[in-house]
Amino acid sequence: DNDNEQYYTFPSPQQLRRATEQELRETCGLGYRAKYILETTRLVLDEWGGESALWELRNKNDNTNSLERYHEVRDKLLELSGVGPKVADCVAMFSLDQDTYAIPVDVHVW
Repeated sequence: DNDNEQYYTFPSPQQLRRATEQELRETCGLGYRAKYILETTRLVLDEWGGESALWELRNKNDNTNSLERYHEVRDKLLELSGVGPKVADCVAMFSLDQDTYAIPVDVHVW
C-alpha cells in the first residue's frame, strides 16, 4: 500500500503507435525524445516485424557472448532512432546479455 500513489505499466508498441508526438511530450514529459520513441516504435513494428524481434535479439542462442554476436546486437540497436554507441552498449550490456564485450563510454567526457 503506497498511500494514494498511482503506478502505470509502460505502454505496448501498439499503444505507442496511436500516440502523437505532442501527447508524449506533454503527458509523459519526454521532450525531444518523443520523436525518437515514435520513430523506434514504427521501425520495430513495421520493419523488424514486431515485439518478437526484440525478444529474438535477446534470446538468440548462437554463441551468445561472441564478439561477432555483440557486433550484430549493437549494429541492430544503432538502427533505432536516437540510439548512439553509448546507449547501444548500455542496452547490449544490461538487457541483452552482452556484458563480455559491451563497454559503454560517455563520448562527452575527456
